[in-house]
Amino acid sequence: MTARLFEGERTVDAIPAGHRGIAYGDGVFETMRVHDGRVPWWPRHARRLADGAARLHLPLPDREFLEAQVGAMASGQEACVLRLVLSRGGGGRGYAPEPDAAPRWQLSVHPLPPEAPATGLQLRWCATPLAIQPLLAGLKHCNRLEHVMAREEWRRARA
Repeated sequence: MTARLFEGERTVDAIPAGHRGIAYGDGVFETMRVHDGRVPWWPRHARRLADGAARLHLPLPDREFLEAQVGAMASGQEACVLRLVLSRGGGGRGYAPEPDAAPRWQLSVHPLPPEAPATGLQLRWCATPLAIQPLLAGLKHCNRLEHVMAREEWRRARA
């Protein structure tokens, strides 16, 4: 996996301790298909990222800088997945974020998922319920624990 980390518009080497995205899932993400060195649906991803950030009151990096970094990561890639994770940034321990923290974000390149087998897929109803939280409805937020639990259920059932 190739990844780049940022704090605002500055490249950083590591995610620091106290990172709110890790400690609290305080962030949003976009998973984007790269085709022939570009992200065909970038304007829609950028709009959804901005909407999610606004709903969670997360600061966004400069749009032109962000777009340039997405383009640079996609450039030269034939077909892959580009994942952008945006978090509120630092803040130490506790739920109250620092009011003026620069956003921390990561871009990473991943292989495409495998194609569906020619024999088809095995489907089943998932017994793991998802919580209903209207303030988070429709957001691609970083707290995905319910989805992780559901996927583990599927793995055990070989679905």
